[in-house]
Amino acid sequence: MGRSLALLAVLLVGPFLGTAAAAAPEGDWPGFRGPNVDGHASGLGLLSRTGSVKLAPRWKKELGSGCSGVAVAGNKAVTCFADGESDVAICLDTKTGKELWRHRLGKMYPGHDGSFDGPIATPLLADGLAICLGPYGRLVALKLDDGSVAWEHDLQKDYEAPLPFYGFGTSPILVDDLVLVELGPPAKLLHAFDLTTGKLRWKAGDDAGTYQSPVEVTIDGKRQLLVAGNTKLLGIDPTNGKILWETAHGGMGARGAFSLIPVPTGDAKIFLAHDDNKSKLVSISSRHPDSEPATLWENRNIRNSYNVPVALDGKLYAFSSRFLTCVDAETGKALWKSREPGDGFLSLADGHLVIATKRGSLHLAKASPEGYEELAGTQVFDDLVWCHPSVAGDAIYLRGNGEVARVDIVPAERSKPYRIAEEQSVGPKFDAFLKRLAKAEDKEAVVTAFLESQADFPIVDGNIAHFVYRSPSEDVAVGSDLFGSRQERKMIRVPGTDLFYYATELPPDQRANYIFVENFQEKLDPLNKRTASNWNLRPEMEMNFFQMGEPHTMSWFAMPKWKGRDDTKEQGRKLLGSVVERSLESEAMKETIPLRIYLPPGYEGAKDRYPVAYFHDGIVAERYGQIIGLADLLIAEKKLPPFILVSIQRGFQPLMGAAGYERMFANELIPLIDGDYRTIDDRDARLSVGAGNGGFLSLWGGLAAREKVGKIGCQSLYLFDMLQPVIFGLLKKDNREPLTVYLEWGRYDFTNPDENWDLGEVAAKFATIFKEHGIKVLGGQVNDTSDWPSWRHRTGTMFEALLPKPGK
Repeated sequence: MGRSLALLAVLLVGPFLGTAAAAAPEGDWPGFRGPNVDGHASGLGLLSRTGSVKLAPRWKKELGSGCSGVAVAGNKAVTCFADGESDVAICLDTKTGKELWRHRLGKMYPGHDGSFDGPIATPLLADGLAICLGPYGRLVALKLDDGSVAWEHDLQKDYEAPLPFYGFGTSPILVDDLVLVELGPPAKLLHAFDLTTGKLRWKAGDDAGTYQSPVEVTIDGKRQLLVAGNTKLLGIDPTNGKILWETAHGGMGARGAFSLIPVPTGDAKIFLAHDDNKSKLVSISSRHPDSEPATLWENRNIRNSYNVPVALDGKLYAFSSRFLTCVDAETGKALWKSREPGDGFLSLADGHLVIATKRGSLHLAKASPEGYEELAGTQVFDDLVWCHPSVAGDAIYLRGNGEVARVDIVPAERSKPYRIAEEQSVGPKFDAFLKRLAKAEDKEAVVTAFLESQADFPIVDGNIAHFVYRSPSEDVAVGSDLFGSRQERKMIRVPGTDLFYYATELPPDQRANYIFVENFQEKLDPLNKRTASNWNLRPEMEMNFFQMGEPHTMSWFAMPKWKGRDDTKEQGRKLLGSVVERSLESEAMKETIPLRIYLPPGYEGAKDRYPVAYFHDGIVAERYGQIIGLADLLIAEKKLPPFILVSIQRGFQPLMGAAGYERMFANELIPLIDGDYRTIDDRDARLSVGAGNGGFLSLWGGLAAREKVGKIGCQSLYLFDMLQPVIFGLLKKDNREPLTVYLEWGRYDFTNPDENWDLGEVAAKFATIFKEHGIKVLGGQVNDTSDWPSWRHRTGTMFEALLPKPGK
């Protein structure tokens, strides 16, 4: 899912010059993206005089959660956080980190669906004021001396601005004496407030704004604001709010359109990371500034990141799908890509990249088109970082998710890059191999002989699985659902060889999927013929929330004590039962719902009545789980009683919605099937089942039809925070009918450790909640992962737990 977002902007050089009015004193970082709203620090510091530096932590202070950056003016630094009950703005002494004052912005905004508790927006410091925006829309100007209120607005009440999904996150920007914030309809897109009085001076633009902020540019002497909304890019006159031009930017997505900040690169050209999966360069005509921008290039070399690039000397420095990247701004050509120092956020000072990684480390590197060259680094936080570093003079201010710190750039005898230790615990046999290899003269022969002696891959030694891969490349990693979505682990090269390995300890009966990444290109394990098709994880370990598309094929393995069924039996096997295809014209959903109805062997010509199982998100379940073939096989093997299986061919993704689905299921589909087929008229003979997103549908529909459905089955319940209120609402109803829920989740279920979501933890939480509501809960945690390569091994177990025993 999407996360609490980062947002940003940029400076132009030559005839195309970015400006930020009421220029801050040199050395300050007065707000979002620095003094010129371009990610560049002002003035010349130590890095302009020497490349021999190190990073020295000056102070660190505990705060609460939040993704608000640090604004610095003189001896004061301001940021925002959540203290557990309230959202708070705090002012600190830059020299010592001592608290000077704090101000309550309002009740705490709780993190959800990948966000963290607390504020997102970075404060703006100008003319003795700190302008702060709380997640619920309180825009307040605080006096920098003592934190008292100069003026304030409630953007929801006063301007009809809707609450964005993760709360208000646009960072206030200063142009002349105007404070600019982006809102959403019915409010106008951009609002300009008087810095001193807070009075609204003008508003303009018809589009939805979420986490974007505007950028000021000058084209041949004519100033304008570049304003990105969810669907449009606009040019607006800052003096009066007149719209000079507007055009559809053509992008979408949380890491694209919803957090889009235009990045000027020079010569009237603007870089737009407008889409999750691509970006482009557009040109604003200097001769005809009122005309729409022309697209110069569009590609995938910068994509899929909440970071916004910095532009320097015709180059763009960015993160692209977790990798630091340099792209030629003129052509869009990728010049280099680096796994080091890790995914994160960057700023620029004295021609050097200042990089904060999500894992809490801080790095300095030359901004060079030749490659990544680190000068210094240090570990600042043990917690996550979700905002850009602020650079004021030779001091770097950084927010972690629970702390704030100042780190100084100081002279050193020589630069020393920071490297995370690569040592890993390996099994005793693998350790003996590594020691033998280190002493060998013919290392290639030893590696070859060792690999040829293995029966299976990855190599299991005790409870440790060793992923191994041979390659002449410099960069090899492994991605796996063991690590989570948007995750990879760098593999260790054995010195003097082409062998890379990564070792991890696992339960003795664990199963998992994985894929190698060689020079940023995914590769199946050439030593392992076992593959699986994944629905929820896409290439680059991305989550699938919108499209069907082609499956992502990965290698898979299992530890020695894993017991899975032979899922090849139903492949190519002729059904003993039959399948009827029909549809339901749903009044509740205002759409046609295709259905595939499996009738067990002997149904035709008999008079018996049968249990019925409704499988939600059936189109995916059939494609990846072969659920109809599985049901037919288990009936033939007498592991299940004959039953009717209704495969509901209506998919679901959390960001696409399914309004009216529960009413369709309870009030239209169940009566249709009961009326047209010989079902048993008993709650315990009706099952509502599904997996993943279909697991949410099975729970939603089953609870809504509780008077008709007595059993619910969910494999890996994908119950994101935004979906939970509807389940809590159904649980609060006066339901006296007994209910059984089969709920299972993987030890390594769908998650991202860099974001605030873990669906395995959610499933465990709801298993407890169900029990507290008197619901009988079956299943539990299994040593597996998520998605159909995992679920299909236990879909039969779910059926066996919920259906009557054969012969009863």
